[in-house]
Amino acid sequence: MTVKERRSTQGAPLWGKVLFKAYWHTLHRAYQISYETPRRKALAAKVAELPPSPAVDGDVTFSVHMLICSSHVTMATCTAKAANLAFEQPLPWVFHDDGSLLDEDVEHLSTHFPGTTVVRRADADRRAAEELDAYPMIRAYRQEQVMALKLVDVRLWAAGDRIAYIDSDILFFRRPAFFIDELSKPYGKNYFNRDIASGYVQSEDDIEARVGIRPLPRANAGLWIMNAEALDLDVIEEWLSHAGFAENLFDYRLEQTFISMLARRSAAGVEHLPETYDVSFRKSVRTSVDKHYVGRIRHGFELEGLSYLLGELDFEARWNEMAAMGPSVQQTI
Repeated sequence: MTVKERRSTQGAPLWGKVLFKAYWHTLHRAYQISYETPRRKALAAKVAELPPSPAVDGDVTFSVHMLICSSHVTMATCTAKAANLAFEQPLPWVFHDDGSLLDEDVEHLSTHFPGTTVVRRADADRRAAEELDAYPMIRAYRQEQVMALKLVDVRLWAAGDRIAYIDSDILFFRRPAFFIDELSKPYGKNYFNRDIASGYVQSEDDIEARVGIRPLPRANAGLWIMNAEALDLDVIEEWLSHAGFAENLFDYRLEQTFISMLARRSAAGVEHLPETYDVSFRKSVRTSVDKHYVGRIRHGFELEGLSYLLGELDFEARWNEMAAMGPSVQQTI
């Protein structure tokens, strides 16, 4: 289709314009898929199939978590490798299976990130049954809502006093100095990247009126640093039992709501990460530390992010150099 053909709807009845737009959108999207999908897969495979990361140093005092489904293993591999290179060290990843990971997925993650932990859902369920005996509401929440794993299981499987979480659709382009400095502290403020808008089960005003705690506005639970003590299971159980959340118990946004509230009530306090970490559809990869490729711009993960890493940032050569260093790779945290 050309611009001239699209203009041909001028003067046509409204229903004709609507049909033409639908027709144009369908053809345009079909073309995009036929062109983009092979290219996206090729870019992701090029990064995911690079040599494995050096092994994790057993002396690190924090853990970095990611919830993964089977269909996103390749994307998660790209995210974790980009993060390892940007942080200039193999991160102590804890990959949480949402229940869909296959044996080959686990083998892939274990091979490419030696020394890290891949928590199979069955193992996570057994541990939860043992450690959450006194928390019936948390057990029910965890069973009914997979996003609860980002809150509950991260707490159960965390190592050290500081915890980081990185979603599988975030790419780091350069060294996240602020993030590294804060994560390296034995105790410090809690930090979230700033979202485009608040995404909670209720408005911030309603939450504060009902529970007495106002969540941090626009906190995005896809990228954060928290003190382990802030993830208080007793408080989560109390909130799940609160009448104010009775209609929201299995809402997918409840995890983001609670974790923002937990950070707010923490004695350490909470802030947003610097602006360059913000969620944004239009932020430039050339001036940002990272970019979160949320649903509406997911296609940009490969077409913009990986393309930029492989092309202008020479990712392949830099990764191969890091991988060749093996266990002796410089630890910066």
